[in-house]
Order: sequence, then C-alpha cells, then structure tokens
Amino acid sequence: MSSLEDIEAATDGLPLGQYQQIVEWFRTREQTRWDQQLDHDSLTGKLDFLFEEADHESAKGLLREWPGSKKVHLAEGFSTSLAPFRRLETLLDRL
Repeated sequence: MSSLEDIEAATDGLPLGQYQQIVEWFRTREQTRWDQQLDHDSLTGKLDFLFEEADHESAKGLLREWPGSKKVHLAEGFSTSLAPFRRLETLLDRL
C-alpha cells in the first residue's frame, strides 16, 4: 500500500472485527504519540508557562477549588506519561 487512497480502500473492505482491531490499534498509537509529545513538552519547559500562570492566579486569589475536593490524587498504575502532572498536583496542594 503506497498511498492514502490504497489504505482507505483496504480499510473499507475489512470485516467488522478486523476494522475494529485497526481502529483500536490506531487509537493506542495516537495516544502513545500524544503522551510522548506531552512528556517532551513538559521536560523541555514548553508547559512551564501554565504553571507560572497558575502560580500568579493563585497569588491573586483568583483560583477556585476543584469541585468536590481540594486535592487531586493520581491513580497508581497509570503510565509514566502522567508524571508531568505531578507538578500540577503539587501546585494544587498549595491552594
């Protein structure tokens, strides 16, 4: 398969079960790419402005409590791609 049109035609001809497998494979692949990009952006400082903005808003008293709880707990067993959000959890603890 050398072109998008070939891939589309082949996909259209798949039985439902195989089509569902391709969809799940693609979703998993796309989520992995998203996680990798988020990790990269976090590690290279591209998301630091979000934390700085939250710090400034917090200092001004403009942030509201999360509905139902002041603290966010990340579930065990999630991929390490959630590691950048540990900083967010720390920030929320200071509120």
